[in-house]
Formats: sequence, structure tokens, C-alpha cells
Amino acid sequence: MNYLYNPLPHSGIRNIVKAKDEYYYTSDDKKYIDLESGIWCASLGHNHDKINKIIIEHINTLSHIIKRGLPTNLDSVAKKIVGLANIKGKVIFLNTGSEAIEFSIITAKQVYKDAKVISFSNNYLAAYGQASKP
Repeated sequence: MNYLYNPLPHSGIRNIVKAKDEYYYTSDDKKYIDLESGIWCASLGHNHDKINKIIIEHINTLSHIIKRGLPTNLDSVAKKIVGLANIKGKVIFLNTGSEAIEFSIITAKQVYKDAKVISFSNNYLAAYGQASKP
């Protein structure tokens, strides 16, 4: 790859041609588990038929919402998430996994004054903000 700039050390996995559930597959049929599935919001796996169907239905209706605007179903989605997680609380919707990680670290440090952060080194999330600090 002559034109790709990547400031992080590369894993060595090359020629990824598809993904399904929690795995990536290369052109030579090697299978790798995706331990960074939060990138691009694939935390529930890749290429999941039911999730893809919901995404397609949604994008055909509303592909983007303004930052200070609220779609009509957002509160009901948040209520379902709280119910599925079986927690008392509220949901925040963010734009990226990086924002979610940063927000969770900041929140944990506010709630637990002696909170420690554990992360993998040389990965996407370790390259971002608070997650990259020891």
C-alpha cells in the first residue's frame, strides 16, 4: 500500500475481503477474530442479517439527524436499551466509538475517583485521548 498513511503500528493482517459476525476473512481464507469491533459501530458483529435489515430500513427513512435535533423514536430506543441492559439510568447517543470510549472514561473517573483505565496498546482506541494515557 503506497498511498495509505497509518501512524499506528499495523497488525500485519492484510487483504481483508469480508467480515461475518465477530470474524474477518482474508483473501487467502484466513479467519481472524475482531477484538476492535467497536470501530464503525460493529460491536454486535459484522454483516448480521437482522441488524443490516434494520439499518437499511432506517437509512431509507432518515440517514442523518442534526446534532441538536431529535428524531421521534429516539426516546423509545433509549427506553428499550435501558430495559435490555436492566439498569436505572439514561442513554447518550454519540457519533463514534471514540467518543463513546472517551465519554465512558470521563464518566468513570467522575463516579469512581480512583478509577483506572486498562487498554490494549497499539490499537485504535489506545491512540485516542484519555485511553492512551497510562
